[in-house]
Amino acid sequence: MEINLNNFTAGNGQKKKGNSFLGALLLILIGTILLAWNEYNNVQNIKVLAAFEKEAVEISSETVDPQYDGKAVTTNGKLTVVDEPLQDDEFNVAVKTARLKRIVEMYQWEEKEENDDGRTTYRYSKVWSDKVLDVSHDTQKNAENPKSMPFKTDEYFAKDVKVGAYNLSADQIEYIAIDAEYDFSQDAIIDGYTKQGHYMTNARNLENPNIGDIRIIWKYNDWTEASVAATVAGNSFKDFKSSDSANSINRVDKGLLSKDELCRNQQNENNMLKWILRAVGALMILFGYLSLISFITRFTNKIPVLGSIVGWALSGIAFLLAVIHSLVIIIVFWFIYRPVLAIIFIAIIIAAIVGIVVLLKKKKGTQAAA
Repeated sequence: MEINLNNFTAGNGQKKKGNSFLGALLLILIGTILLAWNEYNNVQNIKVLAAFEKEAVEISSETVDPQYDGKAVTTNGKLTVVDEPLQDDEFNVAVKTARLKRIVEMYQWEEKEENDDGRTTYRYSKVWSDKVLDVSHDTQKNAENPKSMPFKTDEYFAKDVKVGAYNLSADQIEYIAIDAEYDFSQDAIIDGYTKQGHYMTNARNLENPNIGDIRIIWKYNDWTEASVAATVAGNSFKDFKSSDSANSINRVDKGLLSKDELCRNQQNENNMLKWILRAVGALMILFGYLSLISFITRFTNKIPVLGSIVGWALSGIAFLLAVIHSLVIIIVFWFIYRPVLAIIFIAIIIAAIVGIVVLLKKKKGTQAAA
């Protein structure tokens, strides 16, 4: 269910337009900075991974070998939690795991602001959220949320976790994946709540909840075997760092993985992050240009037929500007950090343009001869 509420008034029209213009410029600026940082970060990731692949050795985790202290290594083995089960004291939940997280969510109204032709509209939809959401712009009070939640999301970590004979560091335990849902017993259920699937809830039906309903789930790490890529620090691990990179490597993955598999996982994550941030940065720049052009279309849209044509043309120009803007940033930073690849990339673009021009000339000459 969604509600549209229009809070725009004529008295603040100029202020809204000014804010929209500054917002458009800010989007372009933030998108530019994000793309620039992403290219820098990507190069740092490439360098540190290359150094790790060159230096790291595969070792056994069965015993702690002093000769590898301070060395880059990969290893794997049985994951053992030495501590007592992690206990959620507010509930009767105890799990033998390296990491346990209680996630508490409330069904609420979510407010989203939309700007169109100088008017600000607030759209409301129902979502689950682990924090109380602000819906203060709903002056008609059609979308009201409770002011607080009865419980909060919380997290618990074991202190003594081993892979083979080696202890995982506190940082490794903190970032180890939680990919299993805990199937709690009836003893954990408190008054006013029931068990629905892996959730504890006060909702009558989680498939059709009401505003203010609460759902609670516990997620934990259920691995029995794990693999590590890091630097050995005594009987534990620390970040691997390279002299020519600002980034580091310190990962714990599920299962018994080889050095090649661990490095491949790291590379895949780096590539995923690179393309996600490229897409986000480019979209921010595109929306920024579209917002700037919207100031012109506000006037042309008042002209029948012509306004529509001009609007489409300007949108096309905005898209082209955003693409050029994004590519220029990427190429500039490739020149700074990866000059050889930048030159190759530019050469391919020039070759493609020349090829298109040649084909067009040939086609034109053939048509003229015919």
